[in-house]
Amino acid sequence: MERVVVDPRIEVTQWVAPELGNSSYRVLLPDSRTAAVVDPVRDTYGYLADLGSQEDGQDGRRWTWKALETHIHNDFVSGGRELAAAVGAEVATGTLAELSFEHRALRDAERIALGEWELEALATPGHTPEHVSYLLRDPEDRPRALFSGGALMVGGAARTDLFGPARARPLARDLYRSLHERLRKVPSDVLLLPTHGGGSFCATGTGDRRRSTLREERSTNPLLRARSMEEFVARILEQGPFPRYYLGMRKLNSGGAPVLGPRSPQPRALPLDRFDRLRAEGAAVIDTRPAEAYDAGHIPGSLAVDADGPLSAWVGWLLPPERPLVLLPSNEREAEEAGRQLFRIGFDLVQGALAGGLATWKAAGRALQTTRTVRMRELARLLSTEESPVVVDVRESHEWFEGHIPGSLNLPLAALLERSHELPRDIPLAVHCAAGYRATVAASLLEQAGFSKVLRVSDGYEAWKARNSSRLSEVAPQE
Repeated sequence: MERVVVDPRIEVTQWVAPELGNSSYRVLLPDSRTAAVVDPVRDTYGYLADLGSQEDGQDGRRWTWKALETHIHNDFVSGGRELAAAVGAEVATGTLAELSFEHRALRDAERIALGEWELEALATPGHTPEHVSYLLRDPEDRPRALFSGGALMVGGAARTDLFGPARARPLARDLYRSLHERLRKVPSDVLLLPTHGGGSFCATGTGDRRRSTLREERSTNPLLRARSMEEFVARILEQGPFPRYYLGMRKLNSGGAPVLGPRSPQPRALPLDRFDRLRAEGAAVIDTRPAEAYDAGHIPGSLAVDADGPLSAWVGWLLPPERPLVLLPSNEREAEEAGRQLFRIGFDLVQGALAGGLATWKAAGRALQTTRTVRMRELARLLSTEESPVVVDVRESHEWFEGHIPGSLNLPLAALLERSHELPRDIPLAVHCAAGYRATVAASLLEQAGFSKVLRVSDGYEAWKARNSSRLSEVAPQE
């Protein structure tokens, strides 16, 4: 978490979920013991932990909590109902959300009191039809910060195609009006605090920065600088694919996900016989260890998704939420991180983690598989020999068009299994991505599909680009 400086009279803290590319915000008014969380994630313990008892004030007054949603999220399970269950928080969002559980429906321009401060709900449809932003007003009624959700982000805005191609363009036009007409009235010195940011599949055009000001965005954000609605729509519709689990998340959040407590459950330790039984019943094995450990030896058929990266995005992309999962971590911290990420996206069927990890598997005399790895330097040598492998680039198509290894095949990771029939089985496959994370997932998928000659390129395309800039292929997308 990181403190956001708004005013000495108020405490605003930003909480980042890096695997989601998202931020949530806690707003505290200690004098009035009032608290609000904007776009809370499901594991809400962190918002509460540093405040102690709910009745720890000298006068015994309880904190009054509000959970404010900017929109119905497609990428994570909202923590609003968890806050309601834990501390009696009032859940609030825009009138068009039509949640099926108890909440406060906010009209456009309606204000919520936070002590002497107020949050004004502003209808800002586009990313979703019901989207609202919250304008924080101080006791003198001056706008100080805008909690913009996905309506406006640092360098961009959130995508408008989550409801399919038929609604993408109308929602893009709605977003244009939200940004160029509705938010036009917000003063330029107001702090911008978006939910979506770099790393979110809901995002477009964003970098690593997660805070800005309206003044800076009006000067630099291509969407705010668009000279016409047509230019704006063309920019916002330039989007890559999004994880498959998004398709069910809106329904889950509309109806209200099961309330399981403010902490993500710690995966229980599974003895080997129980681990075996779950695998036999169809549970997928998720190897959460670093790539190098997976390469050196792993359970055959396991899916390699490092817990120190966006594990939830790739598990959610490749597996359905109704499939039971068992974990193979390096340690308890890794198991806890994997469990937390999966909890945040509603993958609640994590059955546990193999007690003792791979050492338990090896001690039982079980077979291991290994993955051969090469660096780009060695791949360059192999490409000039009779042993030349087929190079499989699992980056997204737009990345491939910007530059790629000559002769490489572009099979984006999310579609790799569906298109694996395009690959030869009698020739080595050298799999790479930008930096190595996706290549590890891809190598494990190809192994599951029965490919036995897979090389994982450990340092990715960026290393090739640095060493072979004169040999890069650049292909412009055809009109």
